[in-house]
This record gives sequence, structure tokens and C-alpha cells, in this order.
Amino acid sequence: MLPSFAIPFRSGDSPTLQQCLAKILLPRTFDLYKDIHWEQAAGELQTPHLSYPNYYLVPHHGVKAGYLSYQQAAGWEAVEHLFRIPRVRPSVVQMARDTYPRTIVDLGCGTALTSIELVRSLPQAQLSLVDLSPYALVAARRQVQQAGIAAHITYLHADAAHTPLADNSIDLVLVSLLLHELPYENAREVLLEARRLLRDDGHLIIFDPIQCAVPWPSLDRAVNRALMHMMHEVYWMDYATNPVWNTCQETGFHNIQRQLLFALPWIYQVVHVTK
Repeated sequence: MLPSFAIPFRSGDSPTLQQCLAKILLPRTFDLYKDIHWEQAAGELQTPHLSYPNYYLVPHHGVKAGYLSYQQAAGWEAVEHLFRIPRVRPSVVQMARDTYPRTIVDLGCGTALTSIELVRSLPQAQLSLVDLSPYALVAARRQVQQAGIAAHITYLHADAAHTPLADNSIDLVLVSLLLHELPYENAREVLLEARRLLRDDGHLIIFDPIQCAVPWPSLDRAVNRALMHMMHEVYWMDYATNPVWNTCQETGFHNIQRQLLFALPWIYQVVHVTK
């Protein structure tokens, strides 16, 4: 849900007004990223000749280069605080911790703040971070270093719907704030990939904004159209009109549970299913 004020933090740039404001308002984040040479660091994590799906190569959240720009990754913590995600993250982490995973994959991890917090409390767990944006992986790597858990992490520059990981090899798959960024068919492919990766009785936890918030369908669509335009969310209506729990059932998951998390004025949902 990144709006158009993403904050640049490119080492070597002349200071901008946004950077100056970031240094004042978000000193921890500014200090964490200020020495990164984004293009060089992204090159270290990139998969050579990776093909990007067409849906990905469009402007997102008012940023012309979309997710293939360092601004999205560098500005994410500001967005988290704006939408009060830190307020609900402990609940998501607790649900995930209660599955007692030893192998975890975060599909479409972004800056991976939720899965990093999870692994900090599970010292025996191994975590694979998967994202199509090498810049997101750069930011995630810096967050991992800050958390002191680098020995537990693997980075994969890959499509969340098509990873090189082995079948039936993972205890827990996290899909955090990703599905609302995808066309429906691609979101469904991510869930199918999660099912492929999971061991029998493995767990999938999906954290995203609430769906079906308004009980009257026409009003719900109107509200979601307004949100789509306000937040520059390209595929929001696909997400809003295809409840995740239904798609989980269609893709072969069971024991489907849904819980709402309140961080007013926003409401989030966690959908927890098993293979």
C-alpha cells in the first residue's frame, strides 16, 4: 500500500528535501540505509537473465519504475508506520511461531520485517526470502544484518509463483502484504506454489488488508474503487473481489481460519491454512 511519497536513500546523491525530512522523521531508517550503493548491492543479489512478468513491469504506488526501483524498498518503513502495521505484527508473528517451524519461506518478502521478527524468536529456524525486486532483497539483507540473524537466511531473487525450492520441503510459508499487489491469476499461482513447497500438514499464513469489509457488495466495490485510486493500487479490485479463503480452498488447502487484526483506521486479516 505504498503511496507516492516513497523516500530515496541513494548513497552519493545530493541531499533532497525528502531525504532531509526522512533524517528528521525516520532517523533509524535513514541511518540504516544511507550508506547503501543500491545498484551495486542489487547486482550482488540478482538472478542473471531473470524474466519479469508483464504485470510487474508497471508503475506501482505512484512510482514510475514500480518495484524495480530502490525508492519502494527504502521508503517502506515510513509506509508501515503510516498504516500502523507494527501494531499488528506481533499477532502475526505469534500465530506463525505457534506452528513451530524449522524451515520457513517468505514469498514476496519485500523488506521482510515480519519474517525477520519471527526468526529472531526461533533460533533454530532457517528462512528463505524470495522477491522479484533485488532492491527489496537489499533492504531485507540490511534488516537481517541489523537483527543479527544472517546465518539463518537465504536470499532468492525469484518470482514468488515459481521458485527453485524443492517440493514438500517447508514447514511454514508466509505471504505478507503481497496478494493485493497481484492480478488474481498470479495470486492464485503464488498459493499453488506455497502448496507445492509445503510438507504434508505444513502451514500457510497470509497477512493482508481485510476483504469483504462492507456487507453490501455494491458499496464494498465502491469503497474499494476509491481505495484503489487513492493508494495507486493497480490490482486492488482483483484482490477485493476474490476472497483469499475461497482461493485457498480451491487450491487444495484445508483447516482454513481467518482472523481480523485492528490497527484503526485500518483493518487487516490473517488467513491460516494447512496443506
